[in-house]
Amino acid sequence: MTIRFALLYLGAIAAAEIVTVLGNPIGGVALHIFLLLLLVLHSSLAGQDPSHKLYLALSLAPLIRILSLSMPLADIPRIYWYVIIAVPLMVGAFLVVRRLGFSLREVGFTRRGIPLQLVELLAGASAGFLFGLAGYYVLRIPEPLVSSLDVNQMLLLAIILVIAGFAEEVTFRGVMQRCAMEALGRRGWIYVAFLFAILQIGYLSAFHLLFAVAIGLFLGWLVLRTGSIVGVILAHGIINITFYLIAPFWF
Repeated sequence: MTIRFALLYLGAIAAAEIVTVLGNPIGGVALHIFLLLLLVLHSSLAGQDPSHKLYLALSLAPLIRILSLSMPLADIPRIYWYVIIAVPLMVGAFLVVRRLGFSLREVGFTRRGIPLQLVELLAGASAGFLFGLAGYYVLRIPEPLVSSLDVNQMLLLAIILVIAGFAEEVTFRGVMQRCAMEALGRRGWIYVAFLFAILQIGYLSAFHLLFAVAIGLFLGWLVLRTGSIVGVILAHGIINITFYLIAPFWF
């Protein structure tokens, strides 16, 4: 039964994303608000079943879109959008972690297996650069977020992009993947990878969707292998920096 509900919610989030990008952002936000409330209610009704953790964690997915569409960002420079959205998302993820009673180790911040974590860091850094570069060459979507190679501005942007990657990885690979693995078994990390990709529907590109699935699967697999999210935080940050900052100027 849990997998059926999980797939229904996956489809519902995809439908809300499609409504949003097809020209009805208000309707899309309304659907995401409804899903957020429904997921929180479903979590409370599930009792002590492991699915209650999954439903509460999944409520962070509609929260991401609600934040990105409802916050007054029009008059704020685009480079600050990422951190403005990342901060309340991190607060939401923290509240879910606290409500579910997870320790930092349980969501991927651990000192165990340091050698393996070092390997993960190297793999994450290398893969992040390659994913970011491949995404730029194939998709050719992003415009530079800064107009020139000003060192201070680029350093600020790099920090912002790392913070954005941190927030997303704590949300998806830290909280959601942990809950999905408990509720759905070992296939839980695959479920989260597809959810991660669904939130990229706004680019209206099938290839971008597949590319996001590939990134989600790779990052989820790293966490599955190591039990740590440190490497994937680094990888996500480097993907963002390469995609939006390095490639547009140097490649």
